[in-house]
Amino acid sequence: MIKLTNILKEALMDTSMFTYKMADSFTPSELKQLKASKKISDEVYNGAIEIQRSWKQSHPTMKIGHGAYRKEMTNFIDAGL
Repeated sequence: MIKLTNILKEALMDTSMFTYKMADSFTPSELKQLKASKKISDEVYNGAIEIQRSWKQSHPTMKIGHGAYRKEMTNFIDAGL
């Protein structure tokens, strides 16, 4: 049986500047790996994926990830948040 709290946690998303930078810095598969390894929260993952989806809808040929914040965010993640 799935608990309601698990469903609610999966539905929440963070839309902070941190999440925007994560969306700009990593590809969807990299974000998924960061979530699986508990380096980012479910909320940050959901927010970053939604930001990327909206970018992709607006700019279908846009390459997602590896943006201007990649080095900064990689260092931040490696430092353990």
